[in-house]
Amino acid sequence: MKQLYLSLFLLITLAFCSCRKDGVDIDIKTYDQQQIEAYIKANGLNNMKRDVSSGDTTGIYYEILSKGTSTKQLDYSDKVLWLSSFKSFDGLYNVTDTLASATTDQLYQIRNYSYVGNLAPNGLMLAVLNIVKTKGTRVHLLIPSRLAYGRNGLGTGSSRLRGNQCLDMYVNVLDDRAIMAYDEFSIRKYAQSKGIDISTYSRTPSGAFYKITKAGTGTVYPSPNATITLQNTGTLLNDTQFDISGNESTTGFEANVSNLIKGYSEAIQKGTANSQLSVFIPSTLGYGLPQSRNGLPAFSTLRFEINLLTVTN
Repeated sequence: MKQLYLSLFLLITLAFCSCRKDGVDIDIKTYDQQQIEAYIKANGLNNMKRDVSSGDTTGIYYEILSKGTSTKQLDYSDKVLWLSSFKSFDGLYNVTDTLASATTDQLYQIRNYSYVGNLAPNGLMLAVLNIVKTKGTRVHLLIPSRLAYGRNGLGTGSSRLRGNQCLDMYVNVLDDRAIMAYDEFSIRKYAQSKGIDISTYSRTPSGAFYKITKAGTGTVYPSPNATITLQNTGTLLNDTQFDISGNESTTGFEANVSNLIKGYSEAIQKGTANSQLSVFIPSTLGYGLPQSRNGLPAFSTLRFEINLLTVTN
């Protein structure tokens, strides 16, 4: 009788182990595949597909929503800026990082900025390399749990991502055009929150917003190589002040227009001596990467209030 009980125990243990779902056991692939197929059917995601013909073994399903125009294919060492939103298949875990939901304080910088090789979870990195491929591409992804956060899940408490959950994910890898659109949205949302009528602002050739808030007494506009003196106050769109150049002196500071960042240079050429300007500069026309100016977050949109004192062409 003891031998019978021992045999039954071993059989039950073996059956339990063969059904166990984890990140190593091959059965997790079958589990993920079944979950994704059922999810597609339940949510009518008929455009989702896999690249089975090309030998894809990741199990990631995708739909390309818009294709980027870049011809350079992304690699592990490339840095990318990206927006994303995702939820678990059970609907209990939901993370949104989109323009519409962002608060004003969040809009002053793009937070998702990293090397492709550092993207997480692993399924996202593989999808960017093999499906997204180029900047400017937007995709809808279904990522298997083994390439998401595995059997351990993510977080703590009642709102945590449970283990063995596949992910429904939207990803937008931004190119310069998309970054410009992000910046413009940020500027408009910030202006609205401050009661600023952005429709009264004009645009420079490259897209910076500017407004002459006080007409100048001079008749000469700065040329691209002009020497000017000015005072200005520069802030991020979370109202963090980063520049008060020239304000400590009535004579301001001297600069050459050609040495200014592009958005600033274009805007300042719209004023004359003793004029005042209000300027919003998209990040692509500003300092760009954080190493371009100490202390600024990556791809910051900027606001300047400028007092143009003198112009010497």
